Amino acid sequence: MKLLIVSPIYSPEIGGPATYSRELLNRLIPEFDVRVISFGAKSVSDNRATIISKSGNTLTRQLNLFFACLRQGLWADLIYIQEPAVVGLVALTAGKILGKKIITKYVGDPAWEEGRRRGKILVSSTLEMFLQTEQKHQGLLYKITKLVLRRSDKVITPAFYLARLLEKYYQVPAKQLLVIPNSVEILSSQPQKVAEQIVVVGRLAPWKNVDLIIEAANKLVKKEVKFSLKIVGDGEERQRLESLVKKFGLSARICFLGDVLPDQSHEVIDKSEILVLFSDYEGLPHVALESFASKTVVVASNIAGTSEVVKDGETGLLVTPNNTDELARVLEKILSDTRQRRELANHALALTKRSYTWDNNLTKLKKLLYEVAAE
Repeated sequence: MKLLIVSPIYSPEIGGPATYSRELLNRLIPEFDVRVISFGAKSVSDNRATIISKSGNTLTRQLNLFFACLRQGLWADLIYIQEPAVVGLVALTAGKILGKKIITKYVGDPAWEEGRRRGKILVSSTLEMFLQTEQKHQGLLYKITKLVLRRSDKVITPAFYLARLLEKYYQVPAKQLLVIPNSVEILSSQPQKVAEQIVVVGRLAPWKNVDLIIEAANKLVKKEVKFSLKIVGDGEERQRLESLVKKFGLSARICFLGDVLPDQSHEVIDKSEILVLFSDYEGLPHVALESFASKTVVVASNIAGTSEVVKDGETGLLVTPNNTDELARVLEKILSDTRQRRELANHALALTKRSYTWDNNLTKLKKLLYEVAAE
């Protein structure tokens, strides 16, 4: 089968779609003939990937993407879109012109993210609250996302709660939806941990609440708790977060590593005892599964999506969203409790082996690709 993957970003850039697209390409070959189209820092084209430069204006980029999708779409049996708004509309249009089958992956909501980034959504607003009460204000991104999802032959999402929201608020028919969880590689041997090391991994965006993690870290310092904090990732919040670290005098405790290659990010997770994920919005967090596979204990905010995999007291620890006092208390306790860390890590690894390995979930995806292509 000839499969065309269209993604907003691709390796070596940092981010979920980039990592997933690269991993998927490598794992589907040689059973599938796979090509990727994506945006990137500069235009590159080889026998596997067509990278379209992000320079220039939006219209130019989208036109270049459209013609690339037409050219590669002629070759493809099936088009697999990794994001509905940034690349989805153009890839869908090209695919429909060519009469190709379309599968779209939905892992997070572009309209919500853009609204939160621009400060148009209250910090206390969940994705579902946003979809319930603010649809008339959502504008173009919401409309594009809805169009792409409804016109796709199938929609894949990693979390059951996201599937429910798509059916309820985007009117995607249940028969078009399939939940295929994110997947990780299980390590052959467990790495040595760095004592008291905590890690945060992700885009430094407002809804990740890294500022609140830093505030909780400041509370730990005042309680004379021993720890170090590594922050992996970059984004629009970085300058403000670095200023906050300086304000609290935490530069000796907190280190910003910026964007690093996936292997380097995995290495930091592997060596850390605890990963903190304090978002107020997630789909199904891949970084939690990576931590499970590394036997790194996850401490996370109790929100939909995250709570689908992080079970409080079983595979991790959940805290009330935005409550820095509670986060600090939970971190203080788990840093001092070696036995609980070991038990949580073992249960999380067992869950990952049962439900979140590539072997299990790639089989589901292959089955879907063959079924859709044969329709």
